Amino acid sequence: MRYDPTPAPLTGVLIASVIVLLWMFSLGLLLVIDLGQYNVLWVFPAILGRTYIQTGLFILAHDAIHGVVMPSDRRLNHDIGRLAVTLYALLSYEKLARNHRKHHRYPGQAKDPDFHDGTHRSFFPWYWRFMNGYMNGKERTVMLFKIIAIALVASVGFHIAMANLFLFWFLPIVLSSMQLFFSRAAKLAGERGDNWLG
Repeated sequence: MRYDPTPAPLTGVLIASVIVLLWMFSLGLLLVIDLGQYNVLWVFPAILGRTYIQTGLFILAHDAIHGVVMPSDRRLNHDIGRLAVTLYALLSYEKLARNHRKHHRYPGQAKDPDFHDGTHRSFFPWYWRFMNGYMNGKERTVMLFKIIAIALVASVGFHIAMANLFLFWFLPIVLSSMQLFFSRAAKLAGERGDNWLG
C-alpha cells in the first residue's frame, strides 16, 4: 500500500475554517472582556494563544501560496490565502507570494528576500532588514494608517478598550512575526555559524 501525501479534497478547507474561526472567536471574546474584572495572570496565556493562532494564519497563507489548501480549486485556494494574510497583518497576498517564490528560486542568494547579508548579525537589526524585504516604506505607511483606522473604529464606534486592542490584536501580530522570523533566522544563522542573539 502506497502512502499518498495529497490531502483529501476538503481537508485543507476544513483546517483553514478552524483557524479562521478560532482567530475570529478568540479576538471577539478578548476584545470585549473588561481587563479590570479578572486576575491579570490569564492575560499572558491569552496573548500567547492569540500569537499561536496568528502564526497559524501565516502558515495557512504559506500553504495557499504552495497551492495545497485546496489543490482542486486554485481560485478558492488563493482566496483563502488572501483572507489569511489579510487577517494576519493586513498584508498583500500577491506580494507575499511573489517574495516567497523568489525565496525558493534564489535560496541563500542576494535575490532571496530572506537572505542574510552577514552584516546584520544581531536579532533586531536582522529582523528589521528582513521585514524591509517584505514591505517597503509606502506599504508600511499604508499598513500603519489601516491599523490606526481599525483601532479608531473599534474604539470610538464599538467602545473597545485600546488596551484590549493592543494586547490581543496588535501585540500578537508583532510577536507572531518575530516567532516566524526567529525560526527562519535560527535556521539561517545555524547554516552560517552566526551568533545573532548577541
